[in-house]
Amino acid sequence: MIALGLFLLFAGSQAWTYFSTENTEQQAYNVIEQEGNIEIRLYPSATLASVSKKGKMGDISSDGFRTLAGYIFGGNEDQKSIPMTAPVRMVENSDSTVMSFVMPSKEAKEGLPQPNSTRITMEQTETVYAATLRFGGFMRSADLKSKKAELLSWLDKKGINYHLPIEYLSYNPPYQTVGRRNEIYVRIDY
Repeated sequence: MIALGLFLLFAGSQAWTYFSTENTEQQAYNVIEQEGNIEIRLYPSATLASVSKKGKMGDISSDGFRTLAGYIFGGNEDQKSIPMTAPVRMVENSDSTVMSFVMPSKEAKEGLPQPNSTRITMEQTETVYAATLRFGGFMRSADLKSKKAELLSWLDKKGINYHLPIEYLSYNPPYQTVGRRNEIYVRIDY
């Protein structure tokens, strides 16, 4: 009986998490072309709050998330709470990794407060074309390598030029185990 109760509690919390993340504002894009789990998209300009740390993606995941979450939960000059959006974006450079939160479109238009943390930088992206490959589960290194190879191979076969580095997009909180959405993203000439 206790096991059934725990299972129902877990299932209920996962369902609540799934539906609440589905209602989170997501970075806007238009799908131009789709083939299976790969899409060519046009991304309009967006505002990113970013933090960088030396090392690989695993080295920034907790620290970077805490720093950026601190900003949107009131760690800014106005002590203003800013709604969370999706996805969380990560890109590995040669010696560091950058994690970014996409700022809500309404907040970006009205003007965002300056972060209290000097580690956070604000950036306005350009309008870009990108190729993405969507997959579920958690972002494990082996999966990321195979998904990256799959996406780049598809682009090579289509004769589409791409611009590294690859970005990794995560749409769900780490405690969500069901219905996860991740993507590999690379800018392209289209």
